[in-house]
Amino acid sequence: MNKDGVPLPESLGNKKFSGKFVVRVEPSLHRRLAAKALASGESLNAFCEKVLAKA
Repeated sequence: MNKDGVPLPESLGNKKFSGKFVVRVEPSLHRRLAAKALASGESLNAFCEKVLAKA
């Protein structure tokens, strides 16, 4: 079960994750995310991590 109480598929139960993955986005989205990260005083990575954590 994850932290929200949602059961994980059995195939993910014991799998180790590196904490890294690649996401391809449109250049315009990349620009918007970078601008929002800069405006909030965060790195693009930190900003995206915060946004993804809310998903």
